[in-house]
Order: sequence, then C-alpha cells, then structure tokens
Amino acid sequence: CEKYEPIETSVSLEVDSVQVHALTNLTVSWGEGCRDGAGSFELHDADVGFTVTGTTLRGTSSMDITIDPLDVSSFALSALTLSYENVTDIRCNVNKEPVKECLDALSIVKTEEYKLLLQDLISSLLSRLNRPISKFFRRGLLSHASGSVGAALL
Repeated sequence: CEKYEPIETSVSLEVDSVQVHALTNLTVSWGEGCRDGAGSFELHDADVGFTVTGTTLRGTSSMDITIDPLDVSSFALSALTLSYENVTDIRCNVNKEPVKECLDALSIVKTEEYKLLLQDLISSLLSRLNRPISKFFRRGLLSHASGSVGAALL
C-alpha cells in the first residue's frame, strides 16, 4: 500500500499547569518631532507572570499521504480547541510594586467570556492555518526525509 487518503488524525495534549513569567527592562525614547517634543520613558524590573492550570489543546485534521515518493497533500485542520480550568498566581509588578491596572487586565483571562472569545478567535483562524501548515509538510518536513520515512511506513 503506497497511498493513504485520507488519514484522519486526532491529537490531544493535556498539561497540569503552564507557568508564564516575563521580566522586562524597557527604555523608549522619542524625538523632537513628537507632539510634546523629545522625551523618554523607562520601565525597570517589570515582572509579569501567571500559572494556567488544567490546560488542554485538541486538534483534528485530515491529509492524504503517498509513501513513495513521500508526499503529504490535502492537509486540513478541521478543529482546534484550547481550554483551561483556571489562571492563578497572577503577578504584575514594577519595581516590586503591584500595578493594579495590569493585574485587572490579566485577571480577565480567568473569565468564561474571555475563554469563549479565545475559542472563537482560534476557530476563525483555522482556515488561515491550513495553508502554511500544508506548505510546511510539502516543503520542509518531507523534503529531507522522504527515503527513510517512506521505508519506515512501508
């Protein structure tokens, strides 16, 4: 058998928790041509972080595979969902002092409304993801491995 069409795939990745931490130092300068003239702004020791618990990423796709020569075509990502239980340990500090506006903004990700909006965004991006992923399969992944992968699949 040298051709499989279509192959239906379903992948689920579940992670107990994901920790995000960013420490930033920033200097922004602007010239005389700006509205209030030249100036600058500095931000030191900006510490932002949070933990996402109960994270699940699920995807469903289909593709056609030819073994010899190895080729993947007709790739289509038909579903992609991202879900999480909670966001905890939210930090947003500058010079070790909490910044209320930043903490408020980060706390939005804990709401059900945000989770629904995020899923709507992911769903709307599906059609845009299929084209570059398909190109990746055709150009990058398979161009270097056709002999060994094809032999392994036979």
